[in-house]
Amino acid sequence: PLRAVHWNARQKRQRSREGVLVPPGAPLLAAEHVGSEIGLKYRIDVPPPGRDPNLYLDFRAARRWLAANSEGRDVLNAFAFTCGAGVAALAGGARHVTTLD
Repeated sequence: PLRAVHWNARQKRQRSREGVLVPPGAPLLAAEHVGSEIGLKYRIDVPPPGRDPNLYLDFRAARRWLAANSEGRDVLNAFAFTCGAGVAALAGGARHVTTLD
């Protein structure tokens, strides 16, 4: 269930509350937050306004695929900004993960 949100809208017409753009009434995500996905826990640092969060939702399916298909493999994560793909691969049994950013 959704308990809080970090809303990163880039439209000036939206309201700002405590420096973070949010839809009216949405609870703010704590500065130090732990999110979970496929049984893994990720520490999420809330970025300043205008920057994207560190765990991209549009890559969620890829992290699930990596966790399900990495067993015994060597994995290269060449666009590793958050390292979430490498973490998912290791959790899925990858033999080794090389992370580049």
